[in-house]
Amino acid sequence: MTNGEFKDSAKIEDLRARLQYPDEESALFDEAAGCIEAGLHRAAVIMAWVAAAEGIKSRFRRAAAKDSAIADVVKDIKTREEVNESIDTLLLDKAGAHGLINKDEKERLNFLRSRRNKSGHPTGAAPTLIEALAALETAVDLVLSRPERLSKSYAEDLVKRASTDLTFFPHDPVALRHHVAARLALFTEEAVTCLVKRALDATAAVVGDPDRQGLVGTMTALASTVFIKQPQRLSEAAMSDHLTKRNTAAALICLDPDLFATLDDDLARQALASVLKPPNGSAANWQPRLIALAAVGAVLTARGYVDNKYKNEYGEYIGFLHKLSWNEAQSYDILMADGLCIELESHDTGRQNEAVVELSKLSGAWMKSLDDVVQVRIAAAFGVAMADDSGKALWLARRIDHSWPPRFPRIVEAVSHGPGETA
Repeated sequence: MTNGEFKDSAKIEDLRARLQYPDEESALFDEAAGCIEAGLHRAAVIMAWVAAAEGIKSRFRRAAAKDSAIADVVKDIKTREEVNESIDTLLLDKAGAHGLINKDEKERLNFLRSRRNKSGHPTGAAPTLIEALAALETAVDLVLSRPERLSKSYAEDLVKRASTDLTFFPHDPVALRHHVAARLALFTEEAVTCLVKRALDATAAVVGDPDRQGLVGTMTALASTVFIKQPQRLSEAAMSDHLTKRNTAAALICLDPDLFATLDDDLARQALASVLKPPNGSAANWQPRLIALAAVGAVLTARGYVDNKYKNEYGEYIGFLHKLSWNEAQSYDILMADGLCIELESHDTGRQNEAVVELSKLSGAWMKSLDDVVQVRIAAAFGVAMADDSGKALWLARRIDHSWPPRFPRIVEAVSHGPGETA
């Protein structure tokens, strides 16, 4: 074996080691490599293109299980193959359209295809060893070393389901994060950009819809996972501008405890200020939205951001915080109890519904942990929401059981059947 032959063999082994799916694709790769080793350079170029084309088809099949738009591509390929129609152009066009390859890479693969055409016909083409190796390297670089990709349509479907389907990872943000993170690496650039924009818009829609309040956590977990994995997306999404405009959806995403822990101080302060600082011209009795208080409370309890800089900057914006030390165990509980009562007694069914959803998340066990006087006040406020025919209050009333303090079933009975004990 000459030194040149040994060098070429090492190159081929390096390429083989880069195969993304070796069990599935090593056979065609080895055919091309075997042709190179045997000096059959025309055959090697042909097999390099076949390996690349089959690799594109394989990635479409893998993505089709998750991505409806790619599933349509697979159907189109199958239909054409059944009538022996050439699919070479279709493969490259669809690979480019769905982000598997970019424009320059499409041109490189198209060049490989043209070399295959010349090598497969009596054109006098005589590829050299270098050209045969380059053909195989192109197939590996642009196709065989890469996983399948998920397109913009998948991102759209993911956001749509997360913002409408109550059975989509219900009450399990950790599993949802794993689900999104596992797929994020497969997203095309266009898909990630689409995901960020759609997630912001969908979170805003969910926050504004009393009937979908239970999906707020799902949406914030989805969006925050993208920003945690790819923090550069925060600036691309103009998150700072959204917070300056007091976009509640952007604030709730940034106040996700896992994401908040990664934010720089400026963005963290903006997120807090956007929900805690009274807007210009607000009334003297202005209060932050309960859903925002819940998010702030989650940050405080999960991450322990209970230091003087946040207390001094934002404590004044919540009426009673100046009376409390933020490191007292029940500060967050009192904050939530006060916010719940204000919203439940507002006689505004939208605000009442939002408060009831938060109350249901907190649960009867949380209620039992509060001082008796706080329980009494919340129970009475819940009775007000029931009497106002808040849809969510009536929904929760049917689900209150022995896990709640006894006064809650009693007040449900009293409001449902007329005057009686109220707390």
